[in-house]
Amino acid sequence: MNYLSIKAMRSVAYALRHISIRQWRKNWMRTVILVGIIGVGLGGYYAIRLANNAAIMGFEWFSDSVSGESPLIIFPPSGLLSVDNLPKFRERSGSLPAHFFPVLESTAIDKSYVGEGRDAFEAPQFQLLGMDLISLANLAYINPQERYISPAFGQEGATIGNKIKENSTPDLEVFIPEALSLEKNWNRNDYAEVIINDKDALLRIRGILPANEYLPSPPKNLILTDLPDLQAFLGLDDQINRVEVQIPKSVNQDIYNKTIKKIVDALSPEEGDNWILMNQSDKQKSASSMTAGFRMNLSILSLLGLIVGGYLIFQSLEASVSLRRSEIATLKSLGFSTHLIQTIWIIEAVVLGILGSISGLIFGYLGAQSIVGGISKTVNSLYYSNSVEAASWDWTEALIAFVLGVSVSLIAGWLPSRHISKTPPAHALGKSQLTSLLPGKSFLMIGLTLLIVGIYAATLSPINLIGFRPIPVWGYITALIWIVAFGLITVLFLSFVAQSPLFKSSNSLSIKLALSHLRRPTFHHFWAVAGLVASAGMAAAMAILIASFESTILQWMNTLLKADVFIASPGISNASSENRISKTTWKTITEREEVKNFELGYFDKVLLNNDKVFITGTHRSLFNSDASTIWIKEPSSENKRKFDLTSGGEEVSDQTLPCLITETLAYHQELKMGDIVTIPTPRKKIEFFVAGIYADYGSEFGSVTIPQDVYIDSFGDENIINMALSLNQGENLDDFVASLKSNHPNLVIRSNREIRYEALKIFKQTFSVTYALQIIGVVVAITGLALSLTSLWVNRSLTLKTWKELGISKGMTSKIIIAEGFIITFIGAIGGIALSLLLGWLLVFVINKQSFGWTLDYYVPNLQIGFLFVLLLFSGVGVTYIVSKLTTKNLKTSVREI
Repeated sequence: MNYLSIKAMRSVAYALRHISIRQWRKNWMRTVILVGIIGVGLGGYYAIRLANNAAIMGFEWFSDSVSGESPLIIFPPSGLLSVDNLPKFRERSGSLPAHFFPVLESTAIDKSYVGEGRDAFEAPQFQLLGMDLISLANLAYINPQERYISPAFGQEGATIGNKIKENSTPDLEVFIPEALSLEKNWNRNDYAEVIINDKDALLRIRGILPANEYLPSPPKNLILTDLPDLQAFLGLDDQINRVEVQIPKSVNQDIYNKTIKKIVDALSPEEGDNWILMNQSDKQKSASSMTAGFRMNLSILSLLGLIVGGYLIFQSLEASVSLRRSEIATLKSLGFSTHLIQTIWIIEAVVLGILGSISGLIFGYLGAQSIVGGISKTVNSLYYSNSVEAASWDWTEALIAFVLGVSVSLIAGWLPSRHISKTPPAHALGKSQLTSLLPGKSFLMIGLTLLIVGIYAATLSPINLIGFRPIPVWGYITALIWIVAFGLITVLFLSFVAQSPLFKSSNSLSIKLALSHLRRPTFHHFWAVAGLVASAGMAAAMAILIASFESTILQWMNTLLKADVFIASPGISNASSENRISKTTWKTITEREEVKNFELGYFDKVLLNNDKVFITGTHRSLFNSDASTIWIKEPSSENKRKFDLTSGGEEVSDQTLPCLITETLAYHQELKMGDIVTIPTPRKKIEFFVAGIYADYGSEFGSVTIPQDVYIDSFGDENIINMALSLNQGENLDDFVASLKSNHPNLVIRSNREIRYEALKIFKQTFSVTYALQIIGVVVAITGLALSLTSLWVNRSLTLKTWKELGISKGMTSKIIIAEGFIITFIGAIGGIALSLLLGWLLVFVINKQSFGWTLDYYVPNLQIGFLFVLLLFSGVGVTYIVSKLTTKNLKTSVREI
């Protein structure tokens, strides 16, 4: 290292020690605010990422925590797998060391939750896992070096409720995790009441599943029982969900991998085989691909929030540089080079970025705990069951967020420091020196050009990445381009307003002086307006997106929910629920004399082109004049006739049967009218042709609707997931619902009015994260305005003191500051609202459509946006009032002393 470098480092160190640190200590409150601003911007991003990851990581194969990860899994493309396949697996594997473990999964609802005015709609759900406990015990012989969970016996139960059941015969003997035992205070030999399908079930706790450091901790909603017992209880003596294949571990990894490959070759399905073989990597990707679109959109939305927060961070550091112009001039006078001065300020920005990022990580971690519940409920409703209640610290996400925070701070500090470091000392000491904007014509041309570029980018197709659904990358790029474009264009209106005849004719001295500053807007004005435009635009655009969803959902519900009463299986709000309403139960209900007509919901999941989609069976009433259907492509009269005949159990002349698909399925799998869709049913593969496409907002993945009779014949199951009842005229709805709830307490029973309320509640839970982003947008807008105005008036200290000498009172000065701040707020808020109309359109018709395939109504919530506008105006006035008081309070020095 040469002498000059050492000298430069010493100079920088000296300046940091005697200038930067001294300033931080002297103005500690401003330093704390700067760090806090960076922390808030970064905290929102990190909180959403943590909460998102927590909900996604809640997905797991529940058997992993009991038997360890299986390198291979065999499962059916639809329905259940017959145990008759087990001998085939053994025969095909021959002498290969493959060990097969059949698994049956179901769901159970905590009975203690039901009652006291509550039902099983959102009751806690247990994942009921049936495994061969004898085979499970033999795992230790397959891989002696591995540790598996062996059911352990805890202390005896002794609750009064359990003593009452001493002579009861349990339906199932089960094992539960330690976490569940502690939460419910369930111990060995205690009894627990649950609901499975629509029946009560009595469980006897035979033991506790201990934690095992070598395996994933058992989820607290796991209940383990013996496979034959669960099959008998469910009436599925010859059926299972999947088969896990365990292979003895080898010291030599190559031998182990070759063994797996040989077993894969042996078990790969051939023509006529009705199963799918999944390896470990496919298994790990299953949850990731399932929620890829959801995660990616949340991440990008949170990143957009951070970028909008970048305006605020820039304003903070730019204000800090402006406040210390005299220091910069002094350093130059002492011989510090431009490069050294810029280096000092960049180091300051990095240090502030580091401190702000650390605080942001803390804010984000704490904030994640408050929003993880909303995201977890969304994942539960749309994708799969998880029991996540808290977000855990993630070092990888923390590192990414930390680098983002420091990088944004570095960029924000570099721009103003670069400009001020090149300013001559004499100019820097002139505290009234403010830099004018680029010529207005240039700003206008740049803004309009970006606007047009954004329009073109919005028309580009989404990017398809392996393992992800289409990602609307160009849509998000368009959002960023338009945010910058509107900031450039809107700031020009300050000059336009200042020169308008309406204000020129004013006799108010405060307004005239305020307008004199706006005729030639400065960079401080630009950042104030741009920050308001970006923040208000994002907040209002989120409101438009939410309102458009809500408007569309309400229209959909008005079309869909025409029956008087809706009945569903317990735990229906959870996407992983396996509960059904038995044929005996639904026939008992539909045969009541009050019922005029009814619709049954047959439902299952199938694997269609590697996507899990819903398949439903419906009757011909789908085409009635009052049909609850919003058509995207309505079936022709001939196709309606074919669907009618098939639904009635009659043969149609064509071999290919009609089906209806949802808009989301048509979009994601690029299907159109007349295309052939091959559905793998438990009995055979059946070809259907697309007879119609309709809108449905209940699933991201979409669904296929086939004739009811074909569904029953193909899936061999007449149990249903839900039903809708219409009553005879004159029947008392409330009495009928009360009677049903009394006779069938295990079912979810809602009147038309109640089901609408529940649907809207779930909708609002789904959008809880976007509400948080709206709040962040408003906070960023107001804070940015305060910082810009403070910076503006600090740089006008000479002007203020001149006014004082001319006899302008502090009160008049306050009015001037408030007037200028109000006009800036008004113009910025107007620009933000205008931007939100475009961003709302982008979110509804481009980003939403490309991500999920849903067609939404475009709806502008005028009242909400009007409230946001008024809130910004009042907040702006409040902020400018505070700035005016702080500014006039510091007016002590006479102009003669300068």
